[in-house]
Amino acid sequence: MLVVLCCASTLLWSQTPVKQEAGDPLRLPGVRVRTAADAPILAVAARESLVLAVGLRGVILRSEDGGASFASVEEPVGVDLTGVVIVGHERAFAVGQRGVVLRSDDAGRHWRMVLDGPHVKSLIGAQGQAANPSGSDLAAQSASRVDTWPLFDADFVDMNHGVVAGAFGLLLRTEDGGETWQDVSATLGDASASHLYGLRSVDGALFLVGERGLIRWRPSGSPRFQPLTSPYRGSWFGLATGQGTLLVFGMRGNAYTSRDGGRSWRPLKTGTQASLVVGLLLDDGSPVLVAQNGEVLWGEAGADSLQRLQAPALPYTSAAVAVGRDGRRKLVLGALSGGLKVLPLPAKPASTHSTKP
Repeated sequence: MLVVLCCASTLLWSQTPVKQEAGDPLRLPGVRVRTAADAPILAVAARESLVLAVGLRGVILRSEDGGASFASVEEPVGVDLTGVVIVGHERAFAVGQRGVVLRSDDAGRHWRMVLDGPHVKSLIGAQGQAANPSGSDLAAQSASRVDTWPLFDADFVDMNHGVVAGAFGLLLRTEDGGETWQDVSATLGDASASHLYGLRSVDGALFLVGERGLIRWRPSGSPRFQPLTSPYRGSWFGLATGQGTLLVFGMRGNAYTSRDGGRSWRPLKTGTQASLVVGLLLDDGSPVLVAQNGEVLWGEAGADSLQRLQAPALPYTSAAVAVGRDGRRKLVLGALSGGLKVLPLPAKPASTHSTKP
């Protein structure tokens, strides 16, 4: 889905008032926008009142008041940024196209690049050659293309240990906060090299989803991933975890939850046929889903059906929960056009209507 979003957004971006110089995006700084409304956003992350949003051409926005106001941040490269995570109080990582990984050590005020496509290419080439000197290894065959592959998501269990995932089954691991990386794509056991769209860690285990119904998990302490039976054969665009629940979401309004680590699944009645591009589990276990057509859905914890929240109909790409100035939790939504929107998240939404089919 992010591949489609990035490609489809080229026209939208060309019509915005902010332009970027011609040249290699890896050697150009990211653009800075005048207002949050000008920014085509692809990913949002939040921790308490801190919100970071990233998007096309290296755009990075930062808020310290739960999304009430944003400031544009200078960024070292001009590639599209497709994912962002906040680790602890100060550290953050952003991932994007051209194999780029950025790191911040001051809560998103400043960034430096710790990985790019040429370095990823060398990692995969060395790994593939060592594993199979004949050169038939899938990763080794594809290494010549890796500098154009996007990374889609990242998950860090602490400030140093994390994994990033991307196109063509690319999976990289770091144990020193991004200073060095290891290619662990082979641990997936996915011969088709599916795009990997989302990953989340839970109690030492790592769950991962992607194209063609791909769901994998790596048990705590295990070096390799194991397949989980998928309740749907279409692509999953992400997953969320919380309160002992695993939520997966993807094409044609499909969303499922599991309370036993993915061994069994229960469908959610989303009431939409649009692709679901965002999924969250709130602290109380209630799910929030956002569809490609702009629908924002919410349900009580344990409920089978979702309700539609009142929200501007925009091409949303991402969402995160932040704490606003009033101390209440807010849903911060990022969109390709229209920038960022903030919605309240009361325990029971006052203005909703059922989307039961």
